[in-house]
Amino acid sequence: MKFVCKTFAVSLLVIFMMTSCTTNYEISKALGIDVSSVAIVRQYDTHGGFHNDGITYIEYDCSNQSFEDVINKNDKWKKLPLSDNLEALVYGRNDGGLIVGPFLTDEEDGNTLFPFIKNGYYFFEDKEPKDENTQNGPGFLNRRAFNFVIAIYDIDSQKLYYSEFDS
Repeated sequence: MKFVCKTFAVSLLVIFMMTSCTTNYEISKALGIDVSSVAIVRQYDTHGGFHNDGITYIEYDCSNQSFEDVINKNDKWKKLPLSDNLEALVYGRNDGGLIVGPFLTDEEDGNTLFPFIKNGYYFFEDKEPKDENTQNGPGFLNRRAFNFVIAIYDIDSQKLYYSEFDS
């Protein structure tokens, strides 16, 4: 029985490590920066079910490897601040009494996953078909579904925050 339990535990560990490597590879490819050797500080994932809806959130400690030079050369990354619509997705926004967002929250208490960052860069990829409701368009937050990737690199703390949202 001990052998079966140990084999099962080792198998789970191998599967977890393989999944983690694939995730880091996919994230590196999407963002244009190599996160394979960067330490993960926090990880949160609610994806699952029939449509695989949910939120993936990963916080990386990049203190051993600065990404600022690489990000500066990549036109997919923009200097903060976020656009109004992206700010609503990440942090929430109060528009004259109408509260919009945040969309990227934990399930326990509904708090935003991202810390507020003033000095850094952001990456946003909208996985929805292109239409008039682009990230800066007025109808963007009125969509029936959201499917996007957002990452924010904090220059001061040298942390990278990554999230994928699918609804």
